[in-house]
Amino acid sequence: LLTDNVKKMCGGDFVSVLYFFTESCDECDRQGYVLDYLKDLFKQKLLVFSFNVNLKDKEPMINTLIVNYNITKYTSVVIGDRVISGLADSDAIKEHVCKSFSNKSYEECK
Repeated sequence: LLTDNVKKMCGGDFVSVLYFFTESCDECDRQGYVLDYLKDLFKQKLLVFSFNVNLKDKEPMINTLIVNYNITKYTSVVIGDRVISGLADSDAIKEHVCKSFSNKSYEECK
């Protein structure tokens, strides 16, 4: 919500990704590497927020996000209103990220 407000008020063109994972998940580790790669590619145009669902009892906001986005599988990635459940490769996530930019001509999206 905060990044959406910053985007509206300041006119920034960036995309936020919410990443839900558990510590004992091989797919989660691989998804983390994919997101690291995309963060390196897009730099400050991509914001990645990671949430360890094992901490949802200690951090109520994590549970609120899980319920709000109907997260039922870990690993899950949220881009805008789109939820990708299960391991997604860099091309699939990149496609959704690029569709979410206001400017559709970024070099990274070609």
